[in-house]
Amino acid sequence: MTMTLKAGLQLYSVGEAMYQAPLETIAAVGQMGYQGVEFAGYHGQSAHDLAQAVRDAGMVTCGSHIGLDQLVNDLAATLDFEAALGNRRVIVPGIQCDTPEAWYAKMATLDQLAEALAARGFQLIYHNHGHEVATFPGIDLLDQMTKRTQHVQLEVDTYWLAYAGIDVLAWLTAHADRIAMLHIKDMAVTGDEKESVILETGTLPLTDYLTFAMHHGVDWLVVEQEAFSQAAPVAAARQNAVALNQLIGRIEQ
Repeated sequence: MTMTLKAGLQLYSVGEAMYQAPLETIAAVGQMGYQGVEFAGYHGQSAHDLAQAVRDAGMVTCGSHIGLDQLVNDLAATLDFEAALGNRRVIVPGIQCDTPEAWYAKMATLDQLAEALAARGFQLIYHNHGHEVATFPGIDLLDQMTKRTQHVQLEVDTYWLAYAGIDVLAWLTAHADRIAMLHIKDMAVTGDEKESVILETGTLPLTDYLTFAMHHGVDWLVVEQEAFSQAAPVAAARQNAVALNQLIGRIEQ
């Protein structure tokens, strides 16, 4: 399966600008060349105003990161807001548990929520970091999530899998049927230190990840940067948009 790849930005990457001027920042992101944005908080704005800003910038909302507790405790109002925002991808941005058994209980909760969301036309997607595969020796909790749930999909953060020492492409290929989106970022390695850096300035095989996405129906590639030694966040987001769109152009030729 092949499809057109799209570049999105997780707005956490430009968090300070979003706090200061959210609507103006969304407009600026649209001018960078992104096709969509992924929210991580709404900075006091209404769903209507955010949706209008995204439309005016020539983009769509490709997802929202929403904590599991909020979904459990306030599901109806949360989904009403997301519907007004124009979003259908509800992404749980990580879970922390002290034991594998506690994780498995959370996975059951996620699966129940996923069914409830599907009834209203939403996808429930889980976003990983590195701890899911590094905390308990011999247990890949993300793999367990694909086995213990039927309805939960994944937004795989390729950086964090690589950070945890996983062969990312092999993992993606083995779990392709559960992957809805990819977080794309690059990694610089200096000695034992690993850092999130601007796309194509690090060591990760981004072309391999994009090729996987194109051939497995994963259309959204979402930039998220978490360290800024090279450039300030807004400048880094602009450079990432250029790099990702160039990568997409090369892959789709």
